[in-house]
Amino acid sequence: MKNIFLAIFILFVGSQVVAQESDKVDNNKVHKFVQKKAEPKEGLKKFYEKMSEEFDSKKIPPVDTKEVRITIMLTVEKDGSLSNFTVLKDEFGIAEETIKILKNMPKWNPAQINGKATTSRFSFPIKISVN
Repeated sequence: MKNIFLAIFILFVGSQVVAQESDKVDNNKVHKFVQKKAEPKEGLKKFYEKMSEEFDSKKIPPVDTKEVRITIMLTVEKDGSLSNFTVLKDEFGIAEETIKILKNMPKWNPAQINGKATTSRFSFPIKISVN
């Protein structure tokens, strides 16, 4: 009976240690799940407005749609800079222009875990209206 209680106690203490370890921020890891997501310093609305102002619409081939979509996965570094762009969806061949614009955008507020800035990676859908 004592062995059973000892085994349960060891399992309980072990699970507490694992839980505490998972709350620590690994400075070298790129996180997909964070407590506070990275975001543009000026807000998403202003970010999208600036994207649309900077985008050269001549780069979009003639299409029979009102909206062109592209999805890019990117990394927001601890300092707020954007890097490691991966194109997930680009039906109209505008990835190069989009990435060029993203590289020149202002730094973001980085993601946070336990109040500390951390590197994060996520997918970023972009919609561009076509006239």
